[in-house]
Amino acid sequence: MKSNRTPQILITLLLILFSLSILHADTSSEKEESSEKPACAVCTANGNPMKVGNLDLWSKHNGKTYYFCNEDCKAKFNQNPEAYMPPVLPRTLPKFVLEDLKGKEVTLEKYEGKVMLLDFWATWCKPCVEAIPELKKLHEELGKDKKFVVVGISVDVGKDAKKKVKKFHIPSN
Repeated sequence: MKSNRTPQILITLLLILFSLSILHADTSSEKEESSEKPACAVCTANGNPMKVGNLDLWSKHNGKTYYFCNEDCKAKFNQNPEAYMPPVLPRTLPKFVLEDLKGKEVTLEKYEGKVMLLDFWATWCKPCVEAIPELKKLHEELGKDKKFVVVGISVDVGKDAKKKVKKFHIPSN
């Protein structure tokens, strides 16, 4: 009894060709990316990404190569590489205690298990004040299920800070 394996062989050949075309596409995109000059790790972390002219200025940290625009940047990086690493997000909010408008202490434990939007604002900050109605609306719409909360933290200082903040009728949680 003779079996007809031609369809299986054709399918196998097509799969091999398809795999090769994917591998070729991957390596060609890597070549395109690698031809572009990298930005200096230190300047980028400081908000001013400078393209690296000399690819001889580099350092390795945790298995990754970082490039620099000059010797000073390389030296700064080598002194404290972690200072120039992008933050890992999301990250846990550090613990802190604040006082609400009624004088009660508020801690993060109160909001445990919730998604929290922290809004640092001030009564003298026009864009901050303009954002309050939208933040209230967001709090009302997404906070219905009690899993989302907007927490406004005023940075106002002085004896009359609470009085100023109370004028905005921000709901407490």
